[in-house]
Amino acid sequence: METFIALISVTSFTALFSMLDRALTYKGFEGVYYIVHSLHNAAIVLTTIPDLYHTFTDLYHVDTYPPNYLAIQLCFALHLYHVALYYPKFRFDDWLHHILMVGLALPIGSLEMSHTFTGLSLFFTTGLPGGIDYALLALNRNGLITRNTEKGINTFLNVWIRSPGCCGMAALGIASMLSSPDHFSILALVPCILNYWNGQYFMKQVVEDYANLNR
Repeated sequence: METFIALISVTSFTALFSMLDRALTYKGFEGVYYIVHSLHNAAIVLTTIPDLYHTFTDLYHVDTYPPNYLAIQLCFALHLYHVALYYPKFRFDDWLHHILMVGLALPIGSLEMSHTFTGLSLFFTTGLPGGIDYALLALNRNGLITRNTEKGINTFLNVWIRSPGCCGMAALGIASMLSSPDHFSILALVPCILNYWNGQYFMKQVVEDYANLNR
C-alpha cells in the first residue's frame, strides 16, 4: 500500500511539473525548465529543513528518524519530468547525473536505513544552492541579469555552500554508519560517496566555466 501511494505521489508531482512547464511556455517565458526546477528546489528546502535540524542537533540518534519520503518523491518526480520533456537536449553530464544520483543514490536513500541523511543530501544537491542558481538562470534567460552575474553567484554558492554541504553529508553519514553499524548497511556508503563526488565534480565545472568566461 505504501509503495502504491508513493507511485501515485511521484506520478502526480511529475504531472504537476509538466503542466506548469507547458503553462509557462504558453505564457511566453524563457528558461521554463529553470523556473520549474527553482520551484521544486524551494519545496525541497521547506521539506528538508527538519532533516538538517535533527542531523546537526541529534546526530547520535538519527537512527530514530525515518527517511524524508516526501522530498524523495519530489526529487524523483522532477527528474522524471526532466527526462520526459527534455531528454533530446541532454548533455553527457545530464545523463551522468541522472544515472548516478537518481538511478543509484536516490533509491538507496529511500531505504529505511538512510534516516535523515537523504534529506540532508537533497537540501544541498537539489535544494537551497541550486534553487537560487536556477532562479538566476531563469532571470538571465528572460534578460533581467547578465550571464556573468549568474555564473559569479553560482560559483560562490558552489564553493561555499553546495560542495561543503555535500562533503559534510558524506562525512557525517560515514561516521554515523561506522559508529552504529547495527542501524546501517554497507549500501549506505554509496550515497555518501556519490554525494562527495557530486559536490566536487560540479563545483569544479562551475569554477572553470566562470574562470573561462572572465579570461
